[in-house]
Amino acid sequence: MNRASTFVHSFLVVGILVSGVSTVAASQITYSSLPLQDNHADDVTAAMPVESQFLGTLSSYGTETYDEYVAPASPPTLTFGSSGITATDSFAEVEGPLPPDTYAYSTPNALLGIIGETPNTFLLSTPVTAFGTYIDQAGDTDADTLSLLLQNTNTMTSETVPIGTVGPNADQFNIFYFGVTDTNPFNEVTLQGGNAVDGPSFIDGVLLDNTSVGFAAVPEPSSLALVCGSLLTGLAAFFVRRASARRRTATLA
Repeated sequence: MNRASTFVHSFLVVGILVSGVSTVAASQITYSSLPLQDNHADDVTAAMPVESQFLGTLSSYGTETYDEYVAPASPPTLTFGSSGITATDSFAEVEGPLPPDTYAYSTPNALLGIIGETPNTFLLSTPVTAFGTYIDQAGDTDADTLSLLLQNTNTMTSETVPIGTVGPNADQFNIFYFGVTDTNPFNEVTLQGGNAVDGPSFIDGVLLDNTSVGFAAVPEPSSLALVCGSLLTGLAAFFVRRASARRRTATLA
């Protein structure tokens, strides 16, 4: 390979790398209103913008508020708005009616999970790339280190997403929002918790409210990357023509 060809090859490689850099998305992006604020009202004030930010990154989604059920009950199927996505769950039950602005973000109902006893799993009707929910009353006695286990039962893959540690002795009516988007689709979500002090005997009741599932929007390549890619492609084409002209001149000579 002569010097001109080497120069052209380098420009082509750089052009491919630069023009493609913005299309490579992170595997996971999380949204959280932790750490907790001073009281329940402040928790809600901090959590609502996080929910809005999370939902704003999605191309489509649906939300289950748990308010359509007669509580206490274990509904056979959860329905996430008009998205068409449904789920069966292994949480304890839907609880309500709850006091306004006390236990849950919205009233009258919320989904009860018991960390350390029930699996606390959503099995979704279709794989998604986004999951978010309000979580109430975690860590109001002992500390509770929470995480989400995202699984795809079709591909047999799984990922654990850390949420954080709440408590010990957090406000009884504490609430926060947590959301995650993932480039790997998943159709099973399990809320996990525990701590190193209590070990297998750890038990903590938590409430989930306004749970959303959906699909993360695919980011568009940035304008800068497109401009750089076009510029480098143009320079590469110029040097290809220049190298070809030199070879024809050398042949005639």
